[in-house]
Amino acid sequence: MIFLSLKGTPYEVGFQHGKRLRDLIYYNIRFYCTSYNKKQHDNYLLEKYSERLENEFPEIAEELKGISDGSGFSFKNILLLNLGPISTTCSNLVFNSEDGIILGHVNDQRGMTQNVVFYISYKNDKEIIEISSAGNIVMGAGVSSDGLAISHSAAYSKGFTNTDAYLNFGLLRRIILFRASNIQEAKNIIESNPVKSAADNIIIVDSSGDSIVAEVLPDAVEFRYPENGKLYCTNRSLNSNIRKILDLDAFEKNDPGVNKLISREKYFESVFKDNEKFSIELMKKVLTCRDDGIKVCSEISCWAAIMQPKKFQMMIADRFPECSNFKIVISDINTNYLTNYIIY
Repeated sequence: MIFLSLKGTPYEVGFQHGKRLRDLIYYNIRFYCTSYNKKQHDNYLLEKYSERLENEFPEIAEELKGISDGSGFSFKNILLLNLGPISTTCSNLVFNSEDGIILGHVNDQRGMTQNVVFYISYKNDKEIIEISSAGNIVMGAGVSSDGLAISHSAAYSKGFTNTDAYLNFGLLRRIILFRASNIQEAKNIIESNPVKSAADNIIIVDSSGDSIVAEVLPDAVEFRYPENGKLYCTNRSLNSNIRKILDLDAFEKNDPGVNKLISREKYFESVFKDNEKFSIELMKKVLTCRDDGIKVCSEISCWAAIMQPKKFQMMIADRFPECSNFKIVISDINTNYLTNYIIY
């Protein structure tokens, strides 16, 4: 995993991103963009999406333009890269501890070696730590200095999208992290922006201790709330209505990873049942679980992250779970935008 610190306006942040990660961006464009359906992403649609982004979310458009200019690749390719479908499936765990609310995220994208940890300091005093990939501002997990933490759990389905929308769920997560500082503001953004959705869901926590899971389809926005301060979310946690629309039961019958995800869900339930005191150490233990009969982590996961919005802190276990020591991400943004430190 690569660690990179960036600072400045959204455009300057994007330019630094594009310039430093040009080779990896080239790899991602070749790997992802050439496989998209050209009829869905023709020039007319891309121009339409770009115009809407500039009008509604100029900071997002500016950062994407910066990535394009810094890397030398066309804005069309950078936009395609950020509008692509999500094929990963992840697990999330939330509980309140003595140190405040904690969000744990396990990324289950096998073979993904291009992850990047960005520590971003914008000129408006907003700071963000996020895990994404080269050329992307969409994020798998992130936390902001305003006291918000976000991660996701995506369904496998690729066949149900809102063709009238110009945002995917990944861009929506980034917009929420940039603009919102609490659960209510995040809900307002979700409810007012139609999304191209394949039943992706999003888990959000804020420094006050509130948390929600939001599930979005073109005709519905549904929110789930924690029970007794505890909540877990996987791609299998989608509500029954969404699962039926996407026919996920039939889809999962042919996927060998489903039993492992079911095992993880059962393990989460047992943790809630058997523990009354929740802590960072318990979160680490749960996310790196290798108990006999579970063995999910060692077979399908590549990294794990723990976020504490109250402290503006993210801890990452890279090359997970072979190396399952969590490290705290910090950055000395006052010296050089390429300087970064990881401390145990």
